[in-house]
Amino acid sequence: MTNAAALTALQSLNATNKQLETTQARISTGYRVATASDNAAYWSIATAMKSDNKALSSVQDALGLGAGKVDTAYTAITDIKDQVDLIKSKLVTARGASQDDQQKIATEIKAIQEQIKSSVTNASYAGSNLLQNDGLTASDLHVVASYNRTGTTVAIDTIDVKASDTQVLDVAGTGGIVGSLLATTFFDPSAAAVTDTSIDTALGSVETALAKLSTGAAYLGAAKSRIDTQKSFLSNLSDSIDKGVGALVDADMNKEIDPPAGASGAAAARHPGAVDRQRQLAVDPVALQELIFRLISRLFERPRPRARPFRLLLSSSHKLRGLVCLRTVMLGWVESCRNRSRASSRISGDLASSASPCWVASPRLSWPSSASARSISTAPPTRRSMSG
Repeated sequence: MTNAAALTALQSLNATNKQLETTQARISTGYRVATASDNAAYWSIATAMKSDNKALSSVQDALGLGAGKVDTAYTAITDIKDQVDLIKSKLVTARGASQDDQQKIATEIKAIQEQIKSSVTNASYAGSNLLQNDGLTASDLHVVASYNRTGTTVAIDTIDVKASDTQVLDVAGTGGIVGSLLATTFFDPSAAAVTDTSIDTALGSVETALAKLSTGAAYLGAAKSRIDTQKSFLSNLSDSIDKGVGALVDADMNKEIDPPAGASGAAAARHPGAVDRQRQLAVDPVALQELIFRLISRLFERPRPRARPFRLLLSSSHKLRGLVCLRTVMLGWVESCRNRSRASSRISGDLASSASPCWVASPRLSWPSSASARSISTAPPTRRSMSG
């Protein structure tokens, strides 16, 4: 025998359970679109943007590495420029001085030359030295600055620093911007006093080196400023992408857990409290229909062989009592349905007027136990019922 009412109630229960599972999954994962089956378009867009955001994170790391190289070179070239200024001052002092005084000045200039060599050699970061190189294009610094994707086409921009613009010394240590200033013959009063003309020539070389050092420092300063600006931009861009992806796939916890004030209908019925009450209201009709189905089935079941004479004699009275009990059960079920309808209306009203979930247990029916139902079908009638 097919129980259509029980099937309908079971379908309602399954739908309510599925809605509750969806809400619980959103709360536990934090995502409204966690898989492609939730929303294929949003999931695809969010996946691609997350991948691009990871690439931007790698670009920020590359910018940090490039910033370290440029900062190191800029600090060193600034110090070298200050040292060359000291050489300039010493040469001006040596002009017109005696040989003894020039020898003392030469000792100071030699110490400054050693300091310049040390600054150039130590201006290395992660195995890269922008101040001491061969000046070729292959030695240029290329810092990855951006990642741009259009469909399947990818473009990567770089911030470039030319090796020829920052070559303070060559690999041999004799060429470059300050190579001539570090020569042993640059200022040598050991044999005789250096003439003013020679000192003026040396001062000209110093001025040329200072100009080139200023230009190199300007290139490095501009690259440093651009790297810092790009890092800030990529950080803001990454945050914007995260917000955009969140708007597509993140779950709104306020709506999933607590319905908004004044919410009604589907908006109010979607949160866990309402779904749980809907499930409870769907469980009761299933249990009721199952009980009615069993009672009706017992009325038409064949008697057992050992009780066959007795059950045949009392079959009419037994069926009468069963029908009376069934009528009582049906009347109780109708009244219970009315009570549940009123309770559901009150629950929806309370839920619409409150932003927090109100956990109200649904009314439950108290049905005869299996033992009671069995007694209805097997207990023999009294003498009064037999005489009737």
